[in-house]
Amino acid sequence: MIVATTPSQIEAFSLLSILGRLRLEIKGIKLRGRSTFAIVKQRYGFKGNHEKVLAQYKAMLIERRILFDDKE
Repeated sequence: MIVATTPSQIEAFSLLSILGRLRLEIKGIKLRGRSTFAIVKQRYGFKGNHEKVLAQYKAMLIERRILFDDKE
């Protein structure tokens, strides 16, 4: 079992969970509450449609070294 104990590990987990939620929304799955797409656009200032925002978000995660060489 992997346990996130440091603040940087907890932040990385949070950012990766947002990535998962965003991918599910793009596939058409409805989630409760405010859309993750809207949250990501507001929080990070990204522009564009779902696919463009997803690409920008992935690029940000790669830049922060949280995500490595994502093929999907």
